Amino acid sequence: MKNALFYYYHLYPEFIIKKQGKCIFNLEDLSYQLTPVTRGEEELEEIVSLNAFLSEEKYPKIVLNIFGQPLSFIENHNYILISSPISWHSKIEHWQIDYLFIDQNRFPLLNHSNWYYLWIRKIDYFEYQKDYIKNKYPLLYNSLDYYIGLAENAISYINAKERKSTPLTNQVVLAHRRIKPKMSQEEYNDPFNLILDYKERDQAEYLKSFYFSNELTRERLDAILEEFDRVGVDFERLLARLLFPSYYFDCYERIVNDIEPETSILSYTTRTADYEAFLREIWHKIKKKRNIPFLDWLNKI
Repeated sequence: MKNALFYYYHLYPEFIIKKQGKCIFNLEDLSYQLTPVTRGEEELEEIVSLNAFLSEEKYPKIVLNIFGQPLSFIENHNYILISSPISWHSKIEHWQIDYLFIDQNRFPLLNHSNWYYLWIRKIDYFEYQKDYIKNKYPLLYNSLDYYIGLAENAISYINAKERKSTPLTNQVVLAHRRIKPKMSQEEYNDPFNLILDYKERDQAEYLKSFYFSNELTRERLDAILEEFDRVGVDFERLLARLLFPSYYFDCYERIVNDIEPETSILSYTTRTADYEAFLREIWHKIKKKRNIPFLDWLNKI
């Protein structure tokens, strides 16, 4: 790997750490990650273009090799080299969600704002997998129908919302595939973690991640909702995103891909009643600010 780095980038690190398929090393005040590429060619072109568009003061940068190309073919696989300041390794202590508006037509493959379509596809995938997991993953099999039902409620809710949307309310921002507690700035703004979506995506995933990490007090929740209200959140989209159990589906996929043990799903399945109560509490707090539709079944539990 050292020879490949010297050949493609004229870099010669003394120490290289291999972690989750990546080769990580430091040189001077910069951290580098040689990352294997699994995206399609057209999507990758958009990722590279978006990265070039963003400021290097805040976002890790894709390093072109000596041939002026983002891809380097090493050991029968394509890699991209990403650099960022070493100081960005530290965990984010005070979260601040940005709202950088971007023309959604400029990066169509990175636009994830069609939740209705994407969620239906995801549900179809999990329905298809039922027979496969029935005997191998009983914890997943026995819990899957509940979370599919929760997702179907989210789909119905967002469908009703989008029927009355306007072009002004459909503006997309720079968003993130995943948000989790104790991320570093390097992880948060990794080029492969960036997408285009409604700002409510990051807002909801932020709330869900901190809820399941037991870091969301009522006082903090009130402060977050006040901030969301200040920046003009669409509370119907926020509630739809909170309804959609991305946390469960992500864990499901890590399990079937042998990244985590099946018992890790219990972190979510043992808290269904608590999370439903959390959703009700969110709705009651929102109701004081906006008149938005509510789900009858959730109110009756």
